[in-house]
Amino acid sequence: MIEELSEAAAAVAAASEACGDEDARERLDGLESQLSRLAESEQGADHGRLARIQRALDEVGAAVESEALAAVRDADGRIDDYRETVEGV
Repeated sequence: MIEELSEAAAAVAAASEACGDEDARERLDGLESQLSRLAESEQGADHGRLARIQRALDEVGAAVESEALAAVRDADGRIDDYRETVEGV
């Protein structure tokens, strides 16, 4: 379900907007771009790629607070939902 990746990208965009730290905002913008591309791809994404994105979200999540953190957690949960539909590991 590519919809979850699209929703994760929207959550990351919301986190970026709520983020006060410029470095974290830039990183979130990059992650949002990656998720958007994956959502538009007919192939979707594999577990390894998604794990790297989630690791980056965890790192950024440690540097942000309140609304931005809630949006990062939302994105992470949506990626988890998508990963349940991906075969493999």
